[in-house]
Amino acid sequence: MFDLRFEIDTSPTTARTRFVKRKEEVGDPRPVEVFDDIWLPAFQRYREEHSSGVEVDITIKNG
Repeated sequence: MFDLRFEIDTSPTTARTRFVKRKEEVGDPRPVEVFDDIWLPAFQRYREEHSSGVEVDITIKNG
C-alpha cells in the first residue's frame, strides 16, 4: 500500500488554452468566458483551501 501525495501544477493560461481547444474540438457552444467566470475562480478557491501548506511527495509540472 502506498501513501503518496501528488500535485499537478498547471498554469491558468495553459488550462484556458486547453479549454478553448477542447471546446472547439467537441463543438461546445458555451462562451469562452465560462472559463474566466466559473472555472478560474473555482480553481483559485480550491488551491487556497487545499493546496497551500500541504506537503506533497511529487509535483508534476504540466504545461
